Amino acid sequence: MKKYLLLLICLFSFTFANALEIKDLGFKADDIKGMKIETRGNSDNDYFMKENDIFAYAETEDYLFYIRAVANPGIVDYKINDDLIDEVFNLISKVNTKEYSYIPHGDYKWIRFDYVDSGSRPIIEYFLSWKDVFITVTYIGKYESLTAEEKNKIDLFVSSINLSGKGVVPVSNVYRAGIDYFDEKQEEKKNSYTLEIILCILAIGITFVITRKK
Repeated sequence: MKKYLLLLICLFSFTFANALEIKDLGFKADDIKGMKIETRGNSDNDYFMKENDIFAYAETEDYLFYIRAVANPGIVDYKINDDLIDEVFNLISKVNTKEYSYIPHGDYKWIRFDYVDSGSRPIIEYFLSWKDVFITVTYIGKYESLTAEEKNKIDLFVSSINLSGKGVVPVSNVYRAGIDYFDEKQEEKKNSYTLEIILCILAIGITFVITRKK
C-alpha cells in the first residue's frame, strides 16, 4: 500500500512540476514559489504585454519580473558546448556590467548578467537564443540590492525552463488605438481598393460603350 501511495505522490508531483507554460514559445518551467505570474490571455495587461513583446509578467512593491521574446534574428543558438564569448560581448553593450556567467540546461545554456541599471535598480537578467526564439528573463529589484535567496530562486527557475524548439513568436499587431487595430485597417483598405478597381472597370466599360455609340 505504501508503494502505491508513493507512486501516486510521484506521479502527482511530476504532473504539476511544469506549472508555467507559454504555448506560443514551446515554453515550460517550474512555477516560482510566492510569485503570481500573468501570461498573455490570462491578464488585464494584454495590451501592455503585446506592445513590449512580453509573454509573462509579475510585479509587486518589491520587484518586477517579466519574460520577453522576439523571433530569433538569425543569432547562433546558445548550445551547451559552444564558446559564446562573441555573443556575451554583444550583450555586454546592453547591460551595465562585464561580469557574466552561464546557466546550463539540457542542450542549451543561458547567458546571465547580474548588474545595476542607470536608475540604481539591481537586475538579474538571462538571455537565450534557441531555434526560432530569442528569450530574455528579467528580475528587477525595486530597492538597493537583491538577496542571495532571490537570486537563487530565479536561477532555479531559469534552470527549469524547457523549450521544445517548435515555438513561433506571434507578431503583435499593436497600432495606436489598440490590439489588432492595424489588421482591421488593412482589411478596410483592401476592401476599399477592391471597390475602387471595380468602379474603374465599370467606368472604362461605360466610356467604351458611349464612345462606340457615337
